[in-house]
Amino acid sequence: MSDKITNSPQIRFAGFTDTWEQRKAEEIFKTVSDKGHPELPVLSASQQLGMVRRDENGIDIQYDKKSVVNYKRVLPKQFVIHLRSFQGGFAHSNLEGITSPAYTIIDFKSENNHSDLFWNEIFTSKKFIKNLETVTYGIRDGRSISFNDFKTLLFTLPSYKEQEQIAGFFNDLNNLITLHQRELELLKDTKKSLLQKMFPKDGANVPEIRFEGFTAAWEQRKLGESVNFLNGRAYKQTELLDSGKYRVLRVGNFNTNDRWYFSDLELEENKYANNGDLLYLWATNFGPEIWRGEKVVYHYHIWKLDIMSNNLDKQYLYTWLENDKERIKQNTNGTTMVHVTKGNMEDREFQVPVNLEEQQKIGAFFKQIDETITLHQRELNLLKNLKKSLFQKMFI
Repeated sequence: MSDKITNSPQIRFAGFTDTWEQRKAEEIFKTVSDKGHPELPVLSASQQLGMVRRDENGIDIQYDKKSVVNYKRVLPKQFVIHLRSFQGGFAHSNLEGITSPAYTIIDFKSENNHSDLFWNEIFTSKKFIKNLETVTYGIRDGRSISFNDFKTLLFTLPSYKEQEQIAGFFNDLNNLITLHQRELELLKDTKKSLLQKMFPKDGANVPEIRFEGFTAAWEQRKLGESVNFLNGRAYKQTELLDSGKYRVLRVGNFNTNDRWYFSDLELEENKYANNGDLLYLWATNFGPEIWRGEKVVYHYHIWKLDIMSNNLDKQYLYTWLENDKERIKQNTNGTTMVHVTKGNMEDREFQVPVNLEEQQKIGAFFKQIDETITLHQRELNLLKNLKKSLFQKMFI
């Protein structure tokens, strides 16, 4: 029997007032194990994508047919979940395939009163993963879950019609997020392509694409001839304060680390970064950054770039260094942590237009692209945060 509860979500579509119903998974789902289909492509499941898929390029994953004796067939609208990582998703399309014994396949006992899109939102949510963790059992090398554990989970559900309304809304929101994601990736790919075409290739002294009116050959110099790489200050842990006069800018502050240390030390002027200064991160995460903020002390793992030539545009240099960063990555053979030395940077050859105006046009052009990418990234993050907030308010 199903037990009714008095709970209802904070936000509902007009016309729905009934309380949501609590049901056990075993009342709704059954497990499926249909083996012996080696002619079908191998599928995997992605929590991020929320659906069963082929590999990332949509190509059949290569496998030895002798090894698929115990592989199970997956049909459209079935749910696939990894027994240990809990990665999972629906096969929404007409994609039929087989998946390894590491996955369990779950199907509805009756499709008449359940929206698969509604359940996809539940199954690909962080809340569902946390619920799975409550019924996992410990094994020597990690956690695992069986269907017997899964079927004890409780779900709180609205009527089928309300499920359909909610599912349609989130499907539209997901499509909008996907559209923004594609636009963002297209912008990034376009920038990458333009960086390759608007700087001379190895052995050349002019780029493939130029702004109109510029024809002179580019010069090649050593970075150290035009730029002075100034070292940041190495702080002892006892010198890093919880509050103080100056913030201490570290590599992590450009990424995900929003914790700031402070300093009351009065240092020589070249140990401070001011708004608009060109910096270079040389450890853990490496590459150029333009500091946007108040006066700070920059850490030892950061260089401040003092441009010594009046005929070198800062924004152009930033763009060249960003392009050079990709070349450095390509030459590290997939190393996850890249360290660049001051001596090596000073000795690096860089190409530069002799005409300062051409430098400025290139710098301004890529700055505009960067600003557009940043705007699209913010919009995408807002949509993702909106979805997260709405999920909390529209589901129980």
